[in-house]
Amino acid sequence: MSSVGAVGLPVDVVVFDLDGTLLDHQGAVSGALQRWLPTRGVEFADDAVKAWLAAEDRHFPEWRAGRISLVEQRRRRMRDFLGHLGDNAADVAVLDSLFAEYLVHFQAS
Repeated sequence: MSSVGAVGLPVDVVVFDLDGTLLDHQGAVSGALQRWLPTRGVEFADDAVKAWLAAEDRHFPEWRAGRISLVEQRRRRMRDFLGHLGDNAADVAVLDSLFAEYLVHFQAS
């Protein structure tokens, strides 16, 4: 069933851009890192948000294109971010655990 849009054209689908429109993604990332990093013994700094978002920008397109799984995309993001902190964690179980910790804070933000 179609409805009619403001210009009189039929509307079958409405698409919402969640990140930055309905959801303050950058604010949620910042809030999550502010709460999560101290639990890891790391002091929060503004460059942490930039590093996290840069890792997202590098790996999210690979997942969206179907070249890697969601879990692998998260692992790569976490690995890049940890590298920014001077930690070269490579064990996938550790990466998964750390992302799960971060995700709790992100969802709360």
